Amino acid sequence: MSGLEALSLVCSIMQVISFTKEVLTVCKDVYEGRPTADRQMEQDAASIKVLLDEMNRSAGSVQQQTKEERELHAIAQKCSKAAEELQVEIQRVIKNQKPGSSMRAIAAGFKSLLGNRKITSLYDQFCKHQRTLETHLLVRLCTRSDAIQLQRRQDFVQLSDSMKHLVSQMAAGHTDMANLITRDGTQTRQQVQQSEDRVKQKINNVQTEVVNEAKRERLLRSLKYESMNARRTGLSPAHKATYMSIFDSLDKEASNKEFGFDKVAMAWKGFVKWLQSDDQVFWIQGKPGSGKSTLLKFIVQHEKTQLGIDRWSPNTLIVSHFFWKPGKILQRNLRGMLCSLNHQLLSSDHMLVGYVLSEFIFAGEQDTVGDWEITQLKSVLHCILEQCNRSVCFIIDGLDEATETEHILQLIDSLLGLPNVKLCVSSRGEDVFSRKFSECDGFKLEALTKEDMLKFVLAEIPETYGSYPWEFLYEVRRLLVEKAEGVFLWLVLALESVKRGLRNNDGQGTIHSRLEKLPSDLENLYEEMWDRLGEDKAIYQHEAARYFALLITNQTLLEDFNQGFLGRGCDFNLTAFHLMLDANEALKRKMLNVSCQCSISEMDKACEDVALGIPVKTAGLLVKRYVGIVDLKVLRPEYRQLEGHFSWGWEFLHRTLLDFFLQSEVGRNISAQGQTNCIKLDLATIIVCQLRILRDKKLGAGRRWMYGDLLYYCLQILGRSVAQDSTSEGNRVADLLNDLESLFAAGLMPWDYRPDWYPPPLFDLLLLLEPAFEGLLRLRIESRDASHATLLLREAMRG
Repeated sequence: MSGLEALSLVCSIMQVISFTKEVLTVCKDVYEGRPTADRQMEQDAASIKVLLDEMNRSAGSVQQQTKEERELHAIAQKCSKAAEELQVEIQRVIKNQKPGSSMRAIAAGFKSLLGNRKITSLYDQFCKHQRTLETHLLVRLCTRSDAIQLQRRQDFVQLSDSMKHLVSQMAAGHTDMANLITRDGTQTRQQVQQSEDRVKQKINNVQTEVVNEAKRERLLRSLKYESMNARRTGLSPAHKATYMSIFDSLDKEASNKEFGFDKVAMAWKGFVKWLQSDDQVFWIQGKPGSGKSTLLKFIVQHEKTQLGIDRWSPNTLIVSHFFWKPGKILQRNLRGMLCSLNHQLLSSDHMLVGYVLSEFIFAGEQDTVGDWEITQLKSVLHCILEQCNRSVCFIIDGLDEATETEHILQLIDSLLGLPNVKLCVSSRGEDVFSRKFSECDGFKLEALTKEDMLKFVLAEIPETYGSYPWEFLYEVRRLLVEKAEGVFLWLVLALESVKRGLRNNDGQGTIHSRLEKLPSDLENLYEEMWDRLGEDKAIYQHEAARYFALLITNQTLLEDFNQGFLGRGCDFNLTAFHLMLDANEALKRKMLNVSCQCSISEMDKACEDVALGIPVKTAGLLVKRYVGIVDLKVLRPEYRQLEGHFSWGWEFLHRTLLDFFLQSEVGRNISAQGQTNCIKLDLATIIVCQLRILRDKKLGAGRRWMYGDLLYYCLQILGRSVAQDSTSEGNRVADLLNDLESLFAAGLMPWDYRPDWYPPPLFDLLLLLEPAFEGLLRLRIESRDASHATLLLREAMRG
């Protein structure tokens, strides 16, 4: 053992003894009526605790291998026990110093006699421990020559001042405690205070870091929305047979390969060359359904993309965003794109988050995506890119699916003004994008995918398939790829038709006929899929057309409604629950009744039946998409069995289907079979029924589920119905508003996202939100007394 551990413990014990003896003297003065400094006893109690902690740490480092070390350790324990008793006594002294009644003074006087004896006893104990150290133990632990040797060690200068003084005094021959310790009581208190200040500073630093971390988490959370990555993650991965040659030119083995006039290989090589060059933009254009999104997902996730882009600028950050027209509003607007890009950039660098918070006060004040202004999001994005010590490659898919094309192109222009930025974008070959990107590097995807399509079809229809000769299967694969004309979606849909014939063991002539009849464009293919229902079409077409019409009506009205929202707007997905309700008039009437009692198990069974029938009845033109988990706490307890039906919405197979139903004559004729003059009102009724089974759920930080937005959306739909000035519709609107008011008055209608203590408004205040209700609102006000109008005006001014 070096001896320093034991000496360190000796030094700590002496500090405890010296200081506690002084404190005991102060206590004796108090008991004997002599004055003391204000709050001195409280400070002494805190100082003793600090000294004890220091002594106990030193004791823990002594291994107790020798007799002297064990004795020293025993003295430390005895000193610790006596000091703890002194702390108890100090609390009594402090208590007796406080003013009180005469009886309390008499009791205190009696206690002081006992306390004085205790103080004397403790003082004697510490004197005994001091003598043991001075006369017996210390000289055996460290002789004068030992102390001189310690002074000569190289690490002597690294010891604390107290230890250096102790060793130096022992080397000079001193063994009494008065000469061995450097501090009197005042110095001890000062050191303890400094120690406390350091601890407080550390605590403050920790608390500051906790606060800063909370601010960082709040900032990142305010930029994230549920569907931010839904389009990318919802895309099926590229088939393992496709896009495999895109990075051939990046490999060293292929770097000198002669590509000749192979158009596909040259295009892929052009992309890889762009990755490594200073050119900023690469434009991938393609027909609808040609696989642009699938390709960009492949590029984002492939490890060789990073390898290639790092040759342009090492450690480049790849950031992506996928627009999606059929998705929620944030998946197709500028706000959603800015939040997505900022979130990815800030998540990549902890320091950037702190910089943004220090640079922009507003960055630490946002709670949700809707709290941000577009100008703020742009400022943050440019600030990040200017401060980021890494280059950034943005991969943006589906520019043609965005709703604010001009604003998004302006943002791209501003990004291209920065030297550390590259962009790979995809879109249809529309004029607005051709004018913007025609001079940039890029290619048309449908011109490059023939070989990938052949590989894909070969995987689906191998060379050996049942009893069909390989020559025939080869011809089938060739015709499929030829008719696809580079559109992967067409190929996937047509392939299912051909495979069905092969599975049925249709003759070669029948399959050839099936192939020949397949239309070569998507719109005609959709028509063919619809006609494929055959005799069942007469049975299912009205029901399926009704589904199509409801989806089209909802998407059209929802887009218009969300134009008025600066925030995230309202997301309303039609589920099996809504489609089931639309066909069940009796159930709708029950749910609009305040005192309704519905069979939840029957509703659950009806939803399951509808969900099972939709793919068959719509010929596969509608598909089920996951739209998010519905928290059970959002549903009223009696309806929680229906939770699963709200997690899956029904959407068109592809965005081109919406174009088919809105723009083509055949599509319009199909959806028209499900249209009625009151379809908007029917949609509003479905929404009211959904609101009937929901309740507000507080999410924290003042946020709630935005079902209030859904109520406002419903009111706008009703306003549109009123504006049509149809007597029959006007009567139905009035009836539904009466039902809505009854549910609202009964507290069964979640109306807003304000705090719980905020009282619900007058129902008429909600009608003020929709200009079409002006006439109705005037009649309602005139039918009531003046106090109603006054109260309504007051609430309207309050907002």
